[in-house]
Amino acid sequence: MKFAVIGAGSMANRRIRHVQQLGAGDLVVYDVRSDRRAEVERNHGVRTVDSLSSLIAENPDAIFVSVPPANHRTYVDLAVEHGWHFMTEQPIFHTDEGLDELVEAVEQRGLITHVSCNMRFHQSVRRMKQLIEEDAIGPVATGMVEIGEWLPDWHPYEPYTDYYPSRRAMGGGLDAICDMEWLGHLFGPMARMTCFAGKKTSLDIDAEDVVQMLLEYESGPQLFLHADMIQRAYTHKAKFVGEKGVIEWDWAQQKVRLYRASTQEWETFEDKVDVSDWPTMKAKPGWEWVEPMYLEDARAFINRVKAGDSSTDSLREGIYNLRLVLHALERNNLNRVWLSNEASNRGDKSEWYEQAATR
Repeated sequence: MKFAVIGAGSMANRRIRHVQQLGAGDLVVYDVRSDRRAEVERNHGVRTVDSLSSLIAENPDAIFVSVPPANHRTYVDLAVEHGWHFMTEQPIFHTDEGLDELVEAVEQRGLITHVSCNMRFHQSVRRMKQLIEEDAIGPVATGMVEIGEWLPDWHPYEPYTDYYPSRRAMGGGLDAICDMEWLGHLFGPMARMTCFAGKKTSLDIDAEDVVQMLLEYESGPQLFLHADMIQRAYTHKAKFVGEKGVIEWDWAQQKVRLYRASTQEWETFEDKVDVSDWPTMKAKPGWEWVEPMYLEDARAFINRVKAGDSSTDSLREGIYNLRLVLHALERNNLNRVWLSNEASNRGDKSEWYEQAATR
């Protein structure tokens, strides 16, 4: 079996390692930049090609699309045309144009697809899901998620203006989708939401550097999601509250804490990872412990390719999550609240709500 990785940037380097670590098959890498091709050849000992015609001649069985979101469509369409299975990073695209037609084409060709969902494989997210399913704090009523990091620190080895989050044309402004994805994994479909977003700094970007969403899920929880590209001290935290207790998570501390009202005590789960077998990304020295979730994400796709599992669940979820974020940002511009069809049909509607298709 032959795999191709499209791109040779930071995430593509991860996917190259994954194919090699998992012994998935032969590998070729395509990138238009000669310096990046030379880097992956040197670091990973892989073959590279420098043109689309060469990539097509390689005729891989499956591809990993690891380029800026605005370029995903080119390679997804190429995969559909040539019958290649494909995995894309989040978000699947940067607009929702032609997504329903994509699902139809994938189903007609029997292609195996996967949209990255690495956060649901994070050891702490798995821990929180387990605690919620065990009813450790009762039904989750409310909570909050915060993620913030100074944009120039994301990829310190290159100008931040060259990195896709800084430019709408490259797919910037949609990064909240990564947290929307794992929250949906925990709580299911969205009922309604609203959003405040804007550019609040002197950063040379044309996308929002602060996004704040108020989310209410069909299963009940009402959550606040804050994402920014401003904080100089990295933070990624979550808190979920129920009548029987509280769950807290601190990404950087690698800890989940559970407060049980019945005992009035805190219990701590240290979700440590043995980092001895994990290389670190050059953008984050010392962060080897995050790597397993990315590997498990790639493993899920590779296993489905080998098993011939052509379910479109992952593709449909990726499209759903993209549309949620696009709806939220649109509501920010309109000063409106987004309401799902299901909630609208129940009569949960006021003059300020706008109904929109959710799937």
